[in-house]
Amino acid sequence: ETYVRYLGLVIEALPEDGVALLNADDPLVLRMRRVCRAQTVRTFGIEAGELRALAIESEGGLGSRVHLSDQRLLWCPAPGRHNVYNLLAAVTAADMLGVHPDHAAQVLQSFVMPPMRWEVHHLGEVTLINDAYNANPQSMRAAVSTFCEQPAVRRIAVLGGMRELGEQTEALHQELGCWLASKPLDRLLTVGPLARGLADGARGGGATFPVETCADVDGTIKWLRSALQPGDVILLKGSRLEGLERIANGLLHGKVPAC
Repeated sequence: ETYVRYLGLVIEALPEDGVALLNADDPLVLRMRRVCRAQTVRTFGIEAGELRALAIESEGGLGSRVHLSDQRLLWCPAPGRHNVYNLLAAVTAADMLGVHPDHAAQVLQSFVMPPMRWEVHHLGEVTLINDAYNANPQSMRAAVSTFCEQPAVRRIAVLGGMRELGEQTEALHQELGCWLASKPLDRLLTVGPLARGLADGARGGGATFPVETCADVDGTIKWLRSALQPGDVILLKGSRLEGLERIANGLLHGKVPAC
């Protein structure tokens, strides 16, 4: 809510000749239209909006084919429903700037995710997804939901704490943990003291899969090395200061780099 409030101030500050692009599927964002002075407002979404994604054909961890309401078929090179919204925002902006649709499609084809943003590694028959650049409750849900679409013998979510949540820190970790209990995971492994709330929430939410806690990154690497099996898919996700990318480095290179 804090993020939306600050974003609302940005929208409110737009001049009359400015342009606002709003996600019509998010009621909090769409409400900003009331305070927007800009004469040009464009909306996009999956359920609503001027530009819509009418159909999304997922290709697992590779991306999605997206059928737009203007009859375009575009490739979204980043997996997950949340990245379809990013595509819609980018395409709407390109249209507003007069970018030719063919050029926009070509640029999308060449897009490469930045480091630690759904970075996929293969360790023999084990797949490691490093999405550990940062985390908040919304991005955690998006990442885990996308992760649960991945084909796997076992899905192991390795999650660190979410920082900068203020006085709601414990409650938000518990709430997210309860949500995790309903997901098709095979194991949840939390890393560090802050993430214990995720484990407690998952157990309290009736998780049917094993829930483990590790005190730190070193312990997590040791646990994974002893427990991984062919066909496992691992998700790493946590706030930047949790340093979960060191787990990826430890598994890939056999060592734990310093923070």
